[in-house]
Amino acid sequence: MQLADLTTYAPAKINLGLHVLRRRDDGYHDIDTVFVAIGWTDRLTLRLEEDGPPVSMTCSDRSLPTDESNLCVRAAMALRGAVEEARDGRHEGADALPPVHIHLEKHIPHGAGLGGGSSNAAAVLRGLSKLWSVDAAAIGLEALAARLGADVPFFLDPVPSRATGIGEKLEPLGMAAPSELPFHWTVIVVVPDIRVSTAEAYRLVTPNNVDRPDLAQAVTTYPPAAWRGLVENDFEPVIARRHPEIAAIRRQFEAEGAHYSAMSGSGSAVFGIFQIGSEEAYSAYINIRNAFPGARTWVGTTVIS
Repeated sequence: MQLADLTTYAPAKINLGLHVLRRRDDGYHDIDTVFVAIGWTDRLTLRLEEDGPPVSMTCSDRSLPTDESNLCVRAAMALRGAVEEARDGRHEGADALPPVHIHLEKHIPHGAGLGGGSSNAAAVLRGLSKLWSVDAAAIGLEALAARLGADVPFFLDPVPSRATGIGEKLEPLGMAAPSELPFHWTVIVVVPDIRVSTAEAYRLVTPNNVDRPDLAQAVTTYPPAAWRGLVENDFEPVIARRHPEIAAIRRQFEAEGAHYSAMSGSGSAVFGIFQIGSEEAYSAYINIRNAFPGARTWVGTTVIS
């Protein structure tokens, strides 16, 4: 029997620049980047059940696993464990948490540098916190999110943010009002049929922490048309050499009048920024979709609040 359900949405993100600064002793890399969420979303339905396994999952994309290797399941199990541990510590005799079934309606391409898996995990944490009436501060939800993945904390509250460390240290870049944020754009995203391994991307890139432009300052001070030479993704040159279609998409964006374009994360998604609501943007969307028929192409807006 179903006890309660909740539907929530998980947005993708783009990286405005990405500097790989240094390799750490633990094998990870320190980075500097700016995350901005976009309106390309996955849809998740969380349903509390009367009985069944503690966490179960289905997905519209049959190529994705639905066992504990999926971040959604891992997020639910981690939150359940944290809540039960906190209850034991307070010697509470509360009823056991009811089982949850997760259904993921997948739209964001996975493995494209758009953060879909991390966003899904954060959506599960947010949604189950409501359904299970979890005190997020008492549980330490942000720390729990960081243990699941470096990008997951951003998606708990996806406002434009500078990310440092391995991506888990966040500095929101908000201003007085949403209308004053310098991130209000129409965005076109093109995802070619190319799979880029994040681990391979880090092996290929050469870390550099000398004389790097301040990405947060650049994107909040200058308009996108002035970012060339300041806002760059260290992964893009090495990935584009192996996959020339990425460079071809960038050139197409430039021909269509994008104010700025770049690869997101470790790829393979490439995005272009246009004035919000402009006819130029939607004309570019049609032209780019026709130019790269084998790619997935999306157009929409940034999510800034």
